[in-house]
Amino acid sequence: MGQYHSNNFFAAGSQPETDQRFDVRLDDNITQAQHLFGRVSIHRENGTSPNFFHNDFYAATTSFDHDGNLLIGYDWTMSSSTVLQLRGSATRHYEDSEPEGQLGFDMTTLGFSSALASSSVLPGIPYISFNSGGSCPQAGGGGVCGLGTPPYAVFKFAVTNYDFSATLNKVLGRHELSFGWDFQKQFMNVGQTLTPDGFYQFEPDATSNNGVAGGGAGNGDAFASFLLGVGTLTQGQPNWTTDIFGANSNPYSALFIQDNWHPTATLTINAGLRWDAFPGATERFNRMEYFDSTLGYTVNGVNMTGGEVFSSGSHRSPYLTNWRDFAPRFGLTYRVLKNAVVRGGFGISHGPSVHMSSINQFNDDSYLAETTWQGSAPDASDTYLVPVNTLSNPFPSGIIAPTKGSLGAATNLGVGLNFVPRKAPDMTTYNFNFGVQYQFPHEAVLSVAWVGSRGLRLTFSNNVPDLNQLSLQTLAQNQNNLLNMVPFPYANAITDPNAPWYGATQVPQWVMLEKYPQFSYGVGNQGGSGVLDWGDTLGDSIYHSLQAKFEKRLSHGFTSLASFTWGKLLTNDDSGSLAFSGNNYAVPQDFQNLNLERALSTQDIALFFSEELSYDLPIGARRAINLQGWADRAFGGWTVGAVTQFGDGQPIATPNGTLNPWFNQRPNISGNCGAGAAKNINEWFNYTCMTEPTNLFAAGTAGPILPGIRANGARNLDLSLAKHFKFGEQKDLEVRAAAYNLTNSVQFGYPNVFWAPENFGEQPNDGDQAGFGQITNQANVPRQMSFEARFTF
Repeated sequence: MGQYHSNNFFAAGSQPETDQRFDVRLDDNITQAQHLFGRVSIHRENGTSPNFFHNDFYAATTSFDHDGNLLIGYDWTMSSSTVLQLRGSATRHYEDSEPEGQLGFDMTTLGFSSALASSSVLPGIPYISFNSGGSCPQAGGGGVCGLGTPPYAVFKFAVTNYDFSATLNKVLGRHELSFGWDFQKQFMNVGQTLTPDGFYQFEPDATSNNGVAGGGAGNGDAFASFLLGVGTLTQGQPNWTTDIFGANSNPYSALFIQDNWHPTATLTINAGLRWDAFPGATERFNRMEYFDSTLGYTVNGVNMTGGEVFSSGSHRSPYLTNWRDFAPRFGLTYRVLKNAVVRGGFGISHGPSVHMSSINQFNDDSYLAETTWQGSAPDASDTYLVPVNTLSNPFPSGIIAPTKGSLGAATNLGVGLNFVPRKAPDMTTYNFNFGVQYQFPHEAVLSVAWVGSRGLRLTFSNNVPDLNQLSLQTLAQNQNNLLNMVPFPYANAITDPNAPWYGATQVPQWVMLEKYPQFSYGVGNQGGSGVLDWGDTLGDSIYHSLQAKFEKRLSHGFTSLASFTWGKLLTNDDSGSLAFSGNNYAVPQDFQNLNLERALSTQDIALFFSEELSYDLPIGARRAINLQGWADRAFGGWTVGAVTQFGDGQPIATPNGTLNPWFNQRPNISGNCGAGAAKNINEWFNYTCMTEPTNLFAAGTAGPILPGIRANGARNLDLSLAKHFKFGEQKDLEVRAAAYNLTNSVQFGYPNVFWAPENFGEQPNDGDQAGFGQITNQANVPRQMSFEARFTF
C-alpha cells in the first residue's frame, strides 16, 4: 500500500438520495362568469451519508426536505366592466438534518448520572473531542477528531405561510381601477443544537510534564488524557447548552389601489398607492425581548441605565409597528412616433421588516444557557495540569438553568446581550427608470433605458453593529489613556462568576468609555463590545445602469435577443442584505462612521453582454430543403438554440488583518492593485499595493474594495438542438440535446486575499503572504451535456 497507507482503514459506502415530486391542477368553469381553479404541489428529498464504521458513535447524517403548496383561486366576472379575484394559498417548507441513530441515546449507559441525562433538551451521545498529538496526530489537518453527537449536529426548520388576497378590477371610461387587500401569516419554527449532550475536549496537556508551560508538546497524548478523564484547560466552546427551538409568528397585511389611465390613444399613465403593515412578531411561549436604552434600574445598590424588557402574556410582541409605510408608484408610456415609445416609472416598496425576519437566536437572552466544564487547572508552580472535575462527574454543581426573563433588566449583567430593536424603520427601495423603444423594419426592436435603484435602511446581517463599540474619534481622543485602570462602579451588580469583570473594582478606561459598560465581552474585545444589535438598519445602496436590448423577432426561422448592461452599484452594506453573491466579509472599521465603507459592491458587474439565438433549420416539409414522410419526421423541424454571455468579474474586497487590537483596521493603499497584475491562477495580483498602517487609532487608507483589480469575468456558450414529434392532435414528444459551457471555458474563482503581518506596524513579507493572489477554485461548472424528452398528452 505504500509508506503513507500502512495501518489505514479503508471502506466504501453508499449515499442514497431520493427525490419525489407531485403536481396537480384542477379548473372548473362553474358558470360562464365564474371560474374556480386549484393547484397542489409536493416535493420531497431525503438522503443519508455513508456510515463507514457501522456504529452510532460515528453516525451518518440524514437529511429531509419537504415542500408543499396549495393554491385556490376564484374569478367572478360580475359585469362587463367588473371582475373580482380571490386567491388563497398555503405553503410549507420543512427541513431536518440530524445524525442517524444517535438521538434518544441514554447517556447513563456510559456512566453519566441520570441527573445530567435529564438536563438534555435533545438526548444524544456525549461528544468526545481529541485535539492534537498522540492518538490523533493528523485528523482534520489540525489534529482534531472525535466521536459522539458533534456540535451543531441537529438542525430543524419549518416555515408555513398562509396568504390571502382580494382584488376588485373595475373599468370606468378610460380608467382601469384595481382595489385590493393582501394578508399573510407566517409561522416559523427553527432551532439548531450546540452541545445539548455535552462536549468534552481532551489534549496532550493533561498527560504532559509541561502541560501549562509547553502545552504538552512531544510527550502527551490526548487519548491518554481521555482515559484519565482529565479535560484540557481551554475547552474552546460551551460544554453543555440548553438550546431552544423557537416558534415565531409573523403577520403582514397591505391595502392598495391602482389606476391605469388612458387619456389619449398614445398616452397611458399608471398611478398607485400601497400601504404596508408589518405588525410585530410573537413567539409561542413568549421567549422574546428587546433592549431599552433608557430603562433605569438598580441592582445591589448600583444604578444603571439600559437593559432588556421581556415579552409576556399581556404584551406578546416586543416590537412596535410602523404605520407609515406608504408606497406610491407612478408610470408613463407615451407613443411619440408611430414606431417609437417612451417609458418611465418610479416606485417605492417597503420590507421585509427586520421584525419579520428575526429569529430566536437574535433575541432569546435568558432562554438559552451555557455551562462550562473545568476539567483541569494549573498546579501551584504553573507547570502541570491537575484534575479538577473529571469526566465521571463533569458538572458537580449541576447544569446552569436558563433564567427565562426572571432577572428582568439585570439579565446577562457582566456579559453580552443580543437583541432586535423594539422600533426600527423597515427596509425601503426606490426603483426608477426611463427608456425609449424603437421598432425598425423587419421585426427588429431596439430598447435603451436608464434603470436605477436606491436601497435604504438595509441590515448588516453578517456584521452586527455593537452599541458598545467605540468610535475612531473616541479612540483617537483617548489613545494614551485607554489602558489606564479606573474605578469600576458596577462591581457589586455583577454576580456571574463567568463574567469577564467579575469581582473587579478597577477596569481599563476603554471599558468605562463603552455606552453600556455593565455589559461586556471583556479582554480580547478592546474597542468595545457587549450589546449586539441584530436588527440595525444602517445600510444603504444605490445602483445606476444603462441597459440596451436589441430583438430580432421570427424572420426566416431566425430569432435573436441581445442585451447589454453598463452599471455601477455602490453600498456601505456589502455584508448584509447584499451579501448573497459577494465576497466582502470584512467588518466595518467604524459603525458610527459608515462613510468609510461606501464603495463599489462586490456584486458590481460593470459590463455585461448576453445574446440568445434561435434558428429553425431550413430542413423539412415546406422548407428550403423539402423533406416528406419518414425523412421529414426524422430530420425535419429541428431548432438550434444558443446562449452566449460575457461579463466583467466582481470587485475584490480589501482584507482586514492588521493585528490592530482596537478596531477592524484595513491596510493602507499605496497604488493601483491592477497595475502589472499577472492575472493567472498562481498570482492573480500582488499584495504590494497595500502597506501596513503604523497608527493604531486611524482608519487604514484602503477602502472596502481594492482599486484597479477584479476577479475573472464570465465567458460562456450554451448550445441546444430540439424537435417536436407530433402524434395526432393532442400528443407531442419533445426531444432536446443541450451542451452547457460548450467550449469548456474556465472562469477562475475568487483569488485568495488576506493580510498577515507578524506584528502590528510591520510590513508582511513574502513568507507571511505566501499564497496571496492564488486561485484554487473554479467559479463556473465544466461542460455538461444533457439529453431530455418530454411527452405531452
